Amino acid sequence: MIKHTSKLCTIAIITMLAGCASPAQMKNMSVNSESLKIENDSPLRKNMTVRTVTGGSETNPMWTSQVSSKDLKGALTSSFKATELQSDNPNARYALDAAMIELNQPFIGLNMTVKSTIDYTVIDTKTNSVVFDESISAPFTASPGDSLVGMRRLRLANEGAIRENITKLIKELQDLEL
Repeated sequence: MIKHTSKLCTIAIITMLAGCASPAQMKNMSVNSESLKIENDSPLRKNMTVRTVTGGSETNPMWTSQVSSKDLKGALTSSFKATELQSDNPNARYALDAAMIELNQPFIGLNMTVKSTIDYTVIDTKTNSVVFDESISAPFTASPGDSLVGMRRLRLANEGAIRENITKLIKELQDLEL
């Protein structure tokens, strides 16, 4: 009886620590940094729009946390607003297309390191020419200090990897000469 009870307790503890997978949250993937605001004289300032985002995956609560295309698009748009890239005009001069190539996740571990790779293309809509075309990779590690629950730690690592990826994109756009 005691062996059976201890097995049930062990299973209950493992289930509680594992939890259910939840999708990455847009607000936690967004960049909101004063230091990343675009220069006033940049042709990109308030002159971009996020057009298409592909390659994301919906989260299955019984499997692992993922990043959907819809939430990635929302995070990019929110980040562009915060850094003054986003145009109020849907027909902005520059359009961003993004394709998530990879969200490399660990299956299990104490420190969860996720690496995101996203292919970004910026198109000048007036000339229909590509002015930026690059794949950007960015890792982020969530540790047990961030959360004791493994599934939550994976979600935090997903969010951090996307946030770092968007940060790198914005830095590249700041240096872009048009």
